Amino acid sequence: MSDNIPSNIAFLESVRYISYSPFPIPHSPFPIPHSPFPIPHSPFPIPKNQEQKYLI
Repeated sequence: MSDNIPSNIAFLESVRYISYSPFPIPHSPFPIPHSPFPIPHSPFPIPKNQEQKYLI
């Protein structure tokens, strides 16, 4: 456990240095959506009533 303490402190110091940086660094200059068009889970929605009928 004692061997991990210095590395943890160094990690916290690096995180604090980055957080206190005068220039915020975004992940990307432009937001990238997952997809330009929303993709539904299924092209044809299946009503729950039909699912229950098949289960019965």
